[in-house]
Amino acid sequence: MPKKKRKKKNIAGRCGKRADRCVKSVIAAFVHKHRAVATAAAVLLLLAVFTTALYFGVSPAKTMRYEYSSVYFGSYPQTRITSPALLDALNAFAAEWKPFDDCYTGKNYYGTMYRAESMLYADVEYEGERYRAVRFDEYRPETILDCPCAEHSLQDENGYTPGIVFWFRWEPIRWHVTDKDKNLLLSEKVLDAASFADAFYLIDRDGDGDVDPETEFSAKQYLMLPANLYRTASIRRWLNNCFYNAAFTKNERRAIRPVLHRADESAANAKYGLHSLTMDRVWLFSAAETLAWEESNASEDALFPDATDYAKCRGAFSADYKGHACTWWWTRSPGDFSGDVISIVENEMVITFDRQFPQAYALGGVRCAIRLASASAATEG
Repeated sequence: MPKKKRKKKNIAGRCGKRADRCVKSVIAAFVHKHRAVATAAAVLLLLAVFTTALYFGVSPAKTMRYEYSSVYFGSYPQTRITSPALLDALNAFAAEWKPFDDCYTGKNYYGTMYRAESMLYADVEYEGERYRAVRFDEYRPETILDCPCAEHSLQDENGYTPGIVFWFRWEPIRWHVTDKDKNLLLSEKVLDAASFADAFYLIDRDGDGDVDPETEFSAKQYLMLPANLYRTASIRRWLNNCFYNAAFTKNERRAIRPVLHRADESAANAKYGLHSLTMDRVWLFSAAETLAWEESNASEDALFPDATDYAKCRGAFSADYKGHACTWWWTRSPGDFSGDVISIVENEMVITFDRQFPQAYALGGVRCAIRLASASAATEG
């Protein structure tokens, strides 16, 4: 009988398949055994991609452009009520008074400020509108070193005195569009008044018996962090908690993108973490951002705005400059000294780096910055 032809075995092909199965088995066994490590690695990779996108301004959604230079978004107490009839109606409410979370007063020496129970607020709704009442039994001092009296407060100069209930209307917040591509907004007015740091210590780092203002004004008594460190500043906590929850509804908060940025991108070195990264929903402009905005298209009126009536009641400084009222406001950038924070000052028309005294404990104006996921979340101004 003729011999049957044997089919040639594809040894190479089978070996290749076996090798593939072997590699897959090894990978599967590794993933199964080290699934926690693999999961963590995947999460870290995704987080790295996400944070890099935030830092470099890459929006996960399609970026929209504004056609207007200002928009409305959120709401906050702003204009003082002066109508006698409306004041009578509002004063008839049995208001539920609460202490301000950020309202601190001084002790006439360096150290931790304590929360002042003497300034209270209450929110009510009347005929479809929202109002905030404010009353205080003693003045809010300009700095931690001052006593709570008229001599060391700007409230009386702004027309607000103890023992009286003042009412303010909650109104939409108007924002300047400082970057149309990134939907970056800066509040048109100074919305509130706050200290940069709620603690201020003198630390003798060198042990020579003298305090060097360049390095030894500290926000933390034992950690010895500088008082102008934005990462740990009380104003940053206030912006991302108190202001954020008060000014925006739940739906509005969904439209706000957290932003990863340098606490101060203009810092010359990393000493004490002055230019460390922070993730914020609401933040202060840095000196560099303010300069860039000014050089691009910001007018004097935009750069040096007035404060709202509410901010003046809370102690914000307001003065006349070139025929219009304006208020100095904080940036997040440190100055030359460990207690110095760069601010926008109305009578100098520049960002000041040369303050010769610790400034972080002062009561300053607050202009808020936010970034929206989409331009459609805001209303045209």
